[in-house]
Amino acid sequence: MKFTASSPEFNPYAAPLSDLDEPASDLYRIISTRVSLGEYRRLAAGLVSFLIVAFFRVFRVPAPFFFPFGFTRPRRLDLIEFDHLPPHIRNHWEGPLAEFEALGLHPAFAYSLPVTGSLKEAFAIILRADDGRLHGSLSYLRNQVGANTKEVVAATASSRLTDGQRVATSNARPFLNPPPEYQVRHLTGFSVKEVLSSHLEWVASMDRTPEPIAEDELPDAIIRSEQRHIDFQIERGVLAPMTAREARRLAKLSDAGPPQPATRLGKIATFLGKLEWIGMSGLLLWLLLIFSNSTDAPRGAVDRFDITLGFLGVVFALKAARFLLRKIDRHRSKTSHADSVS
Repeated sequence: MKFTASSPEFNPYAAPLSDLDEPASDLYRIISTRVSLGEYRRLAAGLVSFLIVAFFRVFRVPAPFFFPFGFTRPRRLDLIEFDHLPPHIRNHWEGPLAEFEALGLHPAFAYSLPVTGSLKEAFAIILRADDGRLHGSLSYLRNQVGANTKEVVAATASSRLTDGQRVATSNARPFLNPPPEYQVRHLTGFSVKEVLSSHLEWVASMDRTPEPIAEDELPDAIIRSEQRHIDFQIERGVLAPMTAREARRLAKLSDAGPPQPATRLGKIATFLGKLEWIGMSGLLLWLLLIFSNSTDAPRGAVDRFDITLGFLGVVFALKAARFLLRKIDRHRSKTSHADSVS
């Protein structure tokens, strides 16, 4: 595989460089009250999760804690040679890359994107058909909150039509709405072959044809696409510039290095986090029951107050226990690292 050469000193785990004393003009945060209910529904892991975020959205209560990460509007692509990619990413991409190549798409270049907050790694590889009318991409994202790590690999097939419209088919989960000139179909969980086949059938059914993109024009087309998606979210008010203070807070969440196995304390803290989420869900449903004036709710104000206080007490106790375990776990990790160095 041939890729644009990168510096031999390239470190894929290096923290993103940004002068936090300057306005973080390229860093953006999500305005939770501007995200639509449809987008929240796609984001939520289940019905209970959706009801919780919907409660905040309907009553326009800011909930920045739902998004412990930021968005970056890239100014350029940081191209990377395939051999310089972290081994675990090459392993994740090995099978899908072979599928793409068997279907006639070949790697053009790989690149990384800046990361902030809970998003620890973001890489992509672009593939191209010989005629330049069909393109593919593989992405890798790693999110980590505490000991909870989630890795996502997604495959996409895309074409640029003669009228300027972009059409794409992806097996990634949808989240934010795309710009109006982008038509995206999501086939979550489908294989590379199924994604590509569906995309070709979809394009063939249109009255417009894909136009070729020359190989040397492809990096510029990709960076313009990345910027257009960010610009569209800024236009609709979903993204707003991040302040230097917010950037510093997110920088503290950023780490450097591949995924690490969860410790025993980390696993317990993660479990307590799930219990805390269940407690918050119960509290929300209880409040909805009270406000609905259901006959099933206790009529006495004292009974309602006691039950509400009980929910709050349980949630607070779980949160405090989880915070304490995280602190002990971080202290042990630092002590262990110091001992290994010495």
